[in-house]
Amino acid sequence: AESREKPQDWKLRYALGEKHIGRGEFEQARSQFLQIMTSDPKNGSGVADKAVFELAVLNRKEKNWYKAIEGFRKFIKEFPKSKLREDAETYIPWLYSKAGDSKQALKYYQAFLKSFSGSSQAGWVKEQIKLLENPPDSSSS
Repeated sequence: AESREKPQDWKLRYALGEKHIGRGEFEQARSQFLQIMTSDPKNGSGVADKAVFELAVLNRKEKNWYKAIEGFRKFIKEFPKSKLREDAETYIPWLYSKAGDSKQALKYYQAFLKSFSGSSQAGWVKEQIKLLENPPDSSSS
């Protein structure tokens, strides 16, 4: 089916998707975001980047850590200039850490500090690195 949607329709879809998330209706939310993603790859609506970001967040909410990582990578590749870029860049190591892969988590946190040294999230990232390097229960091992 040929899409004749206008940017305001995509914005509406995005709002709808957000509503579904609020209600815990992840599948309905996912279908709204997927439709935006496929019909607005150039982000003419200004919400396509957010839709792709939210798709990754949905995987995180469902604890699909690696699927979420994949989603955030796709987001960064497609929308490198998005305002959500730094969030995506910090999500990736956080997800690795959730998946139990501290080595990858550290690698990505350190890369974040190199690439986004002036970020407002740098402090939080440094905290995460400290926690990964000195896990709270390391004394018991």
